[in-house]
Amino acid sequence: MAIGFYVFRDELAKIGKDDGDKFHVVTAAAINAYSAPFYVAQNMGFWEKEGLTVEDKYFTSGRLALDALLAGGADLITVAETPIVFAAFSGQNVGIVATISSATNDLKVLARRDKGIERPEDLRGKRIGMLFGATSEYYANLFLQAYGISFNDIQRVNLNPADMPLALVKGDIDAYVIWEPFVNNGFRKLGPEKAIRFVKKDIYTLPFNLAVRKDFAAEQPDVVVRAIRALIAADAFIRANPDVVIPLVAKKIGMDESMLKEIWPDYTFDVSLTMDLMSALKRQAEWAKSIELVPATSTMPNFRDFVLPKFLLGIDPQRVSLDP
Repeated sequence: MAIGFYVFRDELAKIGKDDGDKFHVVTAAAINAYSAPFYVAQNMGFWEKEGLTVEDKYFTSGRLALDALLAGGADLITVAETPIVFAAFSGQNVGIVATISSATNDLKVLARRDKGIERPEDLRGKRIGMLFGATSEYYANLFLQAYGISFNDIQRVNLNPADMPLALVKGDIDAYVIWEPFVNNGFRKLGPEKAIRFVKKDIYTLPFNLAVRKDFAAEQPDVVVRAIRALIAADAFIRANPDVVIPLVAKKIGMDESMLKEIWPDYTFDVSLTMDLMSALKRQAEWAKSIELVPATSTMPNFRDFVLPKFLLGIDPQRVSLDP
């Protein structure tokens, strides 16, 4: 088995070495700062350098990007771990090949002061928007639990992130839980007199990932390798050039540049596969079962079947730290 891996690694090393090959791929990136490596790879020519001609699509969440992937409308996507957990419970054709970014304080709660909300405890009994089956829902549960509130104590409202600011302005909901730029967008619409933001620091680190269909990875391993190498280059560029990247990302996601600059240190950009990801997948699967977001009788997925480390191992084994 070890011999087979080394043969695979040697084959990977040959991919793209002045072969002149070009591959057309469709990417689907979530509109958020986590997807910065995709934006940079496109704008700075890292896809092209790896022989990839990219048609790029954008979605307001990784969960929607995953839907596009599974429907055959994309080949490479950005997605957090929560949608992968639910996909794994139903045995979907998807695998994570690398984590490309992460953040600890990106998700927040935005609420209306004029609905009697001045502190997190005031969320009890309120209508709270979140995106079901996404990290929005998972973080909402963690945040509320920290203040002694359960999902049974609120009215959950399933909303697309892009619809949350308007729903809050119209009064259809009292608060919502989501990542940037949608918190900032809603705050700007309401203003500081009516809006209040809450963040519970360091209760959750969100790993954002590059995912593919498993059959695509099996049929086109060279494309997967090229994509990972492009994202390694993009992440290095991001770390070295924040003054170039922040304006680019702010424009892409529709966020005020000064606000993005303020929260930029919350994000980490580095391609890896670690036990932190595996732990997050397992932890969220247990959470989903415990509050019956999936049937309590559901079999716990083997997440080794939904993480595909051989591509990154073949490029740089030092970036992979998974238990045997």
